[in-house]
Amino acid sequence: AFLRTSLAEASNRSSDHIVIFLHHPLYSYDPNEEDNWAVIPRNKRLVLLELFETHGVSAVFAGHWHKCHYVDHKEIQMVTTGPVGYPLGDDPSGLRIVKVSRNIIEHRYYGLDQIPKLEELNL
Repeated sequence: AFLRTSLAEASNRSSDHIVIFLHHPLYSYDPNEEDNWAVIPRNKRLVLLELFETHGVSAVFAGHWHKCHYVDHKEIQMVTTGPVGYPLGDDPSGLRIVKVSRNIIEHRYYGLDQIPKLEELNL
C-alpha cells in the first residue's frame, strides 16, 4: 500500500523523475528470468515492474551484486551499482554519483581513489 500510494502521489504531482532505490536488483537480463539469490523473486518483480511502468518511474538503482550492471526495461534505466567494499566484478570498490536534472538522469561509478571533489561535479 505504501509504495502504490507514494508512486501515485509522485505521478500526480507531475514530477520530472521518479527514482527508486532498492537493495536487490529486479532482474539480470530478462524480467521473466528464473528466481535466484541475486534478484527480486519473479512474482514480486513483475508486480513492481508494472507499478513502475504505470507511474512513469525513470530509473531503478540497486546494489547487492558487488559489481556494476546496466539494463533498460522499456523506458526505465535499471542500474546495479558496484560495492563500497569487496568487489565481485571488474569494478573497484567505489560509489555512484547520480545527477538528476529536468531532462535527464546522469550517473557515473567512481573507484574510491577516483571520487571527484564537489566543485568538480558541476552540480
